[in-house]
Amino acid sequence: IFFSKLLASLTVQYFQSDESIGERSTCIVTGLAYLLIAMIILIVPEHTLEVGLDNAYHSFNESASTFLESQGLNSSGPASKIVVKFFIAVSCGVVGALFTFPGLRMARMHWDSLKFCQDRVFLKLMLNVSFALPFLLVILWVKPISRDYLTARIFSGMNAPLLSTEAFETIRLIAVVVTVLLRFILMPVYLQAYLNLAHERVEEQKKEAGRITNVELQKKISSIFYYLCVVTLQYVAPILMCLFFTLMYKTLGDFTWSGILKQSAMLDECSADLEYEKSVLAAMTTESSIIDTNDFATVTPESEQELASNILSTAQSFHLSLQSLKSVFTKEVFRGIFGFATWWSCFSWFAASSLGMVYQSYFTKS
Repeated sequence: IFFSKLLASLTVQYFQSDESIGERSTCIVTGLAYLLIAMIILIVPEHTLEVGLDNAYHSFNESASTFLESQGLNSSGPASKIVVKFFIAVSCGVVGALFTFPGLRMARMHWDSLKFCQDRVFLKLMLNVSFALPFLLVILWVKPISRDYLTARIFSGMNAPLLSTEAFETIRLIAVVVTVLLRFILMPVYLQAYLNLAHERVEEQKKEAGRITNVELQKKISSIFYYLCVVTLQYVAPILMCLFFTLMYKTLGDFTWSGILKQSAMLDECSADLEYEKSVLAAMTTESSIIDTNDFATVTPESEQELASNILSTAQSFHLSLQSLKSVFTKEVFRGIFGFATWWSCFSWFAASSLGMVYQSYFTKS
């Protein structure tokens, strides 16, 4: 939330300044483009792109209906799936617009870093790997070429697939963390590539005809260093947003880092959780039928013991209500929400950087 607020505050500056017409138009166009892409992606079936939104919607619909019925309320469930997916697409468009200029800045720094490390083969390799890893993360959520290939297909000479389902989920989480760590390791290289723009401006100024005062030259060079904090935020914020969504996906989705070492999930614990939720809902309905709020209107000194029992029953009923409300948000719901958020943030991260690389390749001098 903190880094999304920072990106939003940086993007708002383009709309408040009268000199940022081009940046403002770019944000609007890219936001609408990401909105269209998100609407197309959200109609892709789950057996192709396994973001888990359909399972999350059905799980939330069932648990919410059960909760409302236990409270004595009639409900047909939450909003329709089309409305839910529309608001998700709008959120995706906003995130894509926020990632636009950080992606363009990242592409420019990557382009300059490759130019300055022509003689350092290993560093050049690491830079290219770091740039391509978000695309690998996007591919890991495409089921036919990732999960089905690694967890369902049995190759010749083998008795079982390469990975179990738990191992695949863990590898997917670890891949995001490794990508984030690699970007942080290479951050000094990228920021130094940005600072080298000051030297390039001096060299370009030498080639221009005419005169320039020392004050104007200092302003031209110092603006690079003044903008370094903004560039750092544009570099770090998308990375930490992806890491945040991944950690929330792992924690609330009930995944584990040791899934590679485990061949099967703990089915007994899952069934126990379901039985506990059912017992909570049943106990809540029983307690709500027992408690009579009119008992508090006729309190006498002789009925203090009865009052204490009523207060205890009310507290227990309130606790059961909170537990049942908590059971509405199951792990399937969190897996759908944060799984899609993780995938979309990685997709926007890579798409914005790729757009910047296309611009650097075809619309710049060097």
